[in-house]
Amino acid sequence: MPVTSPLHRRFHNFLAFPQKFPMESFVARHAIITLFYGGQWDDDENDENVTVIDRSSRVTISLFVAALIPAMLLHDLGVVLALAGTIGGSYLSYIGTKK
Repeated sequence: MPVTSPLHRRFHNFLAFPQKFPMESFVARHAIITLFYGGQWDDDENDENVTVIDRSSRVTISLFVAALIPAMLLHDLGVVLALAGTIGGSYLSYIGTKK
């Protein structure tokens, strides 16, 4: 087994990440578009700011970059799981206390 440097492993992780991107991104994209854009998936046709990519593609790329940055910067998956658990737990405690 050849010895590889951490930079080499990170580069391979960078190349493999788009192929392993989790299916939950579809749920997150749907929730973001529903929450921020009222469920409207496409931009308005009579809008003056015509862009090259549509709204769903912009949200998907944003989610991908938001997931890629911590994956490339952090060495330990435990930190990512701790952050996800902290954020999820705070949402659940906020929702759970509502009457």
